[in-house]
Amino acid sequence: MGGGAMNMKHVSVITAALSLIIVLAVAYWSSSNLASPGPLAPAHDRVPELRDARGCRACHGEDTGQQRMADACAACHEVIERQIAEGAGIHGGIDAELAPRCDRCHFEHVGDAIPLVSSESFGQAGIGSIEDYRHEWTPGFDLTGKHAELGCERCHVHAHELIIGEGQQRFLGLTQDCVSCHESPHDPGLEVACAVCHGQSEPFDRVAEFEHPDTFPLVDGHAAPKCTDCHAGKTFESISTDCASCHTDDYNLTTDPDHLLLAMSVECIQCHTTRDWTVPDYEHPEVFALTGRHGDAACADCHNAGTTPAQAVLGSAETRSARGCAACHETPHNEALSAQSVIAFAGANPADACALCHLAEDDSFAAADGRMTPALHELTGFSLAAPHDSQACADCHERDAGGYGDPRAFHAAYPGRAQDDCQACHEDPHLGQFLDGPTGGRCVECHRRTEFTPSRFDLEMHAVNAFPLTGAHRAVACVACHEIDRGAQRFAGTTGVCADCHEDIHRGRFDDVMASPAPGGGTGCARCHNTGSFNDVRWSAEEHDRLAGYALIGAHAGASCRDCHTDRSTTVASFAAASTSCADCHTDIHQGQFRVDGVTDCAACHQDFVSFRTIAFDHQNRSRFPLDEDHRTLDCAACHRVYESDYGPVTRYRPLGIRCQDCHDARGLTGAGTP
Repeated sequence: MGGGAMNMKHVSVITAALSLIIVLAVAYWSSSNLASPGPLAPAHDRVPELRDARGCRACHGEDTGQQRMADACAACHEVIERQIAEGAGIHGGIDAELAPRCDRCHFEHVGDAIPLVSSESFGQAGIGSIEDYRHEWTPGFDLTGKHAELGCERCHVHAHELIIGEGQQRFLGLTQDCVSCHESPHDPGLEVACAVCHGQSEPFDRVAEFEHPDTFPLVDGHAAPKCTDCHAGKTFESISTDCASCHTDDYNLTTDPDHLLLAMSVECIQCHTTRDWTVPDYEHPEVFALTGRHGDAACADCHNAGTTPAQAVLGSAETRSARGCAACHETPHNEALSAQSVIAFAGANPADACALCHLAEDDSFAAADGRMTPALHELTGFSLAAPHDSQACADCHERDAGGYGDPRAFHAAYPGRAQDDCQACHEDPHLGQFLDGPTGGRCVECHRRTEFTPSRFDLEMHAVNAFPLTGAHRAVACVACHEIDRGAQRFAGTTGVCADCHEDIHRGRFDDVMASPAPGGGTGCARCHNTGSFNDVRWSAEEHDRLAGYALIGAHAGASCRDCHTDRSTTVASFAAASTSCADCHTDIHQGQFRVDGVTDCAACHQDFVSFRTIAFDHQNRSRFPLDEDHRTLDCAACHRVYESDYGPVTRYRPLGIRCQDCHDARGLTGAGTP
């Protein structure tokens, strides 16, 4: 038992010793034959010293492991080591714990699968990607102005290359000195930084940041020229500030007046300012004081041999005379207006008639609107009477872009309209309906000059048209017949056909009849009706007999149309062919006593159409009881008595007995019989 335990203990010791020997042997073999975990990055692989086991030790340190790999990287990449030490550049700005761990951002032993400097490198450094990098994170390398808009490769030409050449830099090695990228056009003696004058936002030729010395401020006219206009050859040493040193050519070439010929002073400042060379700072003679807009005019506007009229510049004050408005300004008004203005306002010089409305102080000729009085306006031929007495000038006189300097623009705004030429200002509300008519579209033919509504087109004027207003039409409002059509009230071409406005209550039954004129005149509805009342019908008895074949005589002549021609189911007169049978219109008061084969012939007894009570009955021939001398004198009611029936009182005519006892009893009394 004890011996077995001891044997097992010896076995364990021997096993442990063998394991240690094996580990030491492997370590010794590995140190002599280091195996790479993967291919080197192309940039490192091209360095012969890094391709074998020596390369491993160069980067990973000696066997003892005392040398850190960061120190090995720094041995080759001294610039990076310096950035970290000085806190400069991108490496000097990353976290202190991450800075010595090069392998955290730059992946090795993966060949060219991942570049040593990639977006992953920037991501590991906490930046994100190459595109997310901001230059202001690198102290002293902020990008401003136009530089902030450039892509990385504009300055870092190798930024996206997989392998860069020996001695080349991907992001390092650049400065922000302008001349490192931009060629200087200046002489080497100019020791001023480019950005001091040019800045970084505007094009170089604008010299946006440069401030000229106070000894010659660049103001007014001097503010516009380029630097090279004065500093020829791009040299900027001090130059003369005398006007003549730059403007000798202007002096020699000026002809109005001819400065050289008249030996005028070369001290330009005596007449000119830096604000505008063409507007001299010259005190004009009081004989023609430059007030108002005249003070803004250039000398050559008036004093120019090429203009009309010409005016000498030099000479004594005695030879200078004041000029009237017409000497320089061409009037756009007609001669009649100018002449009338002078007459109306006594004392005005014809040459100065303009000044009645226009003043030199006005900003433009348009300012005369406020001085145009009704009396002056009436001289134009257009009186400002109502309703034109309250309009603003601009309501009628619109000014176009041409301005008052263009005579065409003036005449467009002031064409000299006639008093009754309404169409010149007012849009035609009738859309040209009356242009071809007798009025020629003249508004005043129908409308008053003082107001557009109500019009003066009355019944008398309407009577000259094809449709005079008579009867009930005289009380109808205009809009009832003249409706709005395409935005305008329709007048011209309005129909005069009755059926176009009135519903045909006859449902077309008289279309054929209405086509022919009535004996008294009139077609269509007017053949029977007049405009006074629709119920006042002109249909005569003769027309009824001729067209309907039924003469209206007696009481029928006085009956209304509806008495016979009425559809009992409606209130509309149908005027269908009415029956000529009396019983179809008149109630049979005899309750069928004279019906023969279902027909009652009223005309057999009633032949007088004036009164139904006039009877033409032949008792001798048409009855079973011829009347003898005794019975002929009796009244009908003596034999034909009234009795009560379900339909009311009825006179008995038939059948009656013809025997004596049917009327007389045996005692000789009458009326004993039964009816």
